[in-house]
Amino acid sequence: MDEATRQRITELRQKGLNAREIARAVKLSPSVVTEVIRQLAAARGPEEKPPAYLECYVSNTWRQEVALRGPPQLAPPDWQPQPPSGIPKLIQIAVVAGDSPSLVAVHVFLVDPGCLGVKNCFSRKRFTPGEVRALLTHIEEGSGQTWERVSLATVRELVFGAVDFARSLGFEPVDGFARCAGVLGPWAGPCVFAFSRGGKPFYVSGPHDDVPRIMQTLRRSVGEGNFDSAAIIT
Repeated sequence: MDEATRQRITELRQKGLNAREIARAVKLSPSVVTEVIRQLAAARGPEEKPPAYLECYVSNTWRQEVALRGPPQLAPPDWQPQPPSGIPKLIQIAVVAGDSPSLVAVHVFLVDPGCLGVKNCFSRKRFTPGEVRALLTHIEEGSGQTWERVSLATVRELVFGAVDFARSLGFEPVDGFARCAGVLGPWAGPCVFAFSRGGKPFYVSGPHDDVPRIMQTLRRSVGEGNFDSAAIIT
């Protein structure tokens, strides 16, 4: 591979494109591009030291919202296939990290698996174990779903994979995403999970969404009739 192609891959990766998108742009196979991305990550040197204490939680319906893409050996250890839900549900993710379990930071992500990717995220620092439990219980009660502990690898795939999928449709993650996502560490992609429903984006409108803009973006990116939508009445 010549240096110009490698530099082009670097530039596209810095813009947030995933391996498949870069492969199309530079006319190489996704596997070749993925290897170059991994080499570039290694060349940056060691990443920031991971936290000594780390726990990851996901809402327990997450397996109904994604499908495995590729052979089973690519799946994270937490994966077990389940039938999809009728209308896509938001996936809630919480990462608890710190130098010790006595004082930690909590990073929360709200993931739309059908269309928009990461719709919301926030971080809370210097939480005690009691404050962590109170926050997780509050989120759990508000959503009607229970938390399930999973691996960091699964969280990376769900968060970064959803962002990649949303970007392919023309949607960027919420402001502040990069700050919250730092705790997840590096991710080379491509994602082992497939998002959408039956191969088509599925937009479920929320109370604070700019619905006309989102619908216009979907029509522009995939075309009328190539996505589904629903409104949740509360």
